[in-house]
Amino acid sequence: MNLKFDPVDVVGAGCWDTISRLFLFATSVMVGCGIGSWSLHAHHMFGSPWEPILYFIIGPAHLLSAWALISFPLLIAGLFMMIRSEEELAPRWAALACCLGLLCVLGYFRDDDSHWMAWPLWFVMSAMLCTATWFWMQWHRNRWIQEIEELKAENNQRRQELNDKFGTVASNMYDIDET
Repeated sequence: MNLKFDPVDVVGAGCWDTISRLFLFATSVMVGCGIGSWSLHAHHMFGSPWEPILYFIIGPAHLLSAWALISFPLLIAGLFMMIRSEEELAPRWAALACCLGLLCVLGYFRDDDSHWMAWPLWFVMSAMLCTATWFWMQWHRNRWIQEIEELKAENNQRRQELNDKFGTVASNMYDIDET
């Protein structure tokens, strides 16, 4: 069988995949830095309803701290990991976001008593992020399992129809008795 090269499909799929992975990296940076920023500024966020949004937007600026020598190589490694990975990206996304949130908290954590709340808040929000990521991954897996089970049921029904109509038993090398 000779398939023709479809440059629009190949290049388009490759470009879209790269763009979506870059977007995934950018959201990981924003969410991770937002977690760190919210953890640091939780005691200020009770005045105005716009303050949480402001602290989320300025979150990546918290990477410019004394820990920048660690955060920038982590950003480069995270970008490389997001673009070149062939495995599922959701756990990597959550891990990068949690690490960046930790670096934000470490970079601007001071010894005064007003920031004692940053550590438990970072831990709780990171745990919430990882839990949500895990549930999202399970939802996707269950969705595909359900579709595969529906296809198996349709194939079995079609085999039975062929058996009733022609009196032959359909054999398939992929039929495996799962009992």
